[in-house]
Amino acid sequence: MTPTLVNRQAREYYGHREDFQRIVRRVGPPDNRERLLEKLEADLAREQEVVLIKRQTVLLKRVSVGVICALGISVLLYFLNVLTLVWMGVALAGILFALFQVGSLAERCQKAYERRRKAHLEKNADLLQRAEARDIELTNRIEEEWDAYCVNFTGYPPDWKYRVMVVLERDHHTCTQCSWPSGAKRKVRQLHVHHIERHSRGGDHAFSNLVTLCDICHSEQEGSGHNRINPRRRKGR
Repeated sequence: MTPTLVNRQAREYYGHREDFQRIVRRVGPPDNRERLLEKLEADLAREQEVVLIKRQTVLLKRVSVGVICALGISVLLYFLNVLTLVWMGVALAGILFALFQVGSLAERCQKAYERRRKAHLEKNADLLQRAEARDIELTNRIEEEWDAYCVNFTGYPPDWKYRVMVVLERDHHTCTQCSWPSGAKRKVRQLHVHHIERHSRGGDHAFSNLVTLCDICHSEQEGSGHNRINPRRRKGR
């Protein structure tokens, strides 16, 4: 039965190992899409900065015109002996207009930025898709080379804990020889992962050569190492 492998990025598990880093450098780091996306975001940020400067210039002109008009009308009304309340209202309206223009600038710039960003990403969607496909290809090659490295590793491979997890899940956490913990007479035991073809006789660490055994069945297998296994015989439950 083929084990159900958990989808994962090998770099997240083994990126700290020098031997894995050598494989990554030889094959190529699978982060092309990330680099392209960073470049597109940087280009968009530069464009946004230029647009923001232009908008600020237009805003400054509008605010200046509004304030000057309001002050001019207020002064004119004052010298014409119009009611004080009227010319103060005009001045206040000019100030409110200036504040409204300043407050709406950030919202307009944000909406415009989102529109440009969406259009910019849609324009480069093909490049991003090709970069993502390339990253998947490189990741698969790294996984294959790392798996081949671990399968033929002398001693226990660096990803042994991962292989144990996969084999236990594949065998449903059940001893393939005595079917523990199934059955009426159950005892507390430990589950081990056993090499069908002993590693000392040329067996590798491939999933097809690994099987789940309880500690008692494991201790009964051939080989001097199995004789050293001391099963924990405890009360039944």
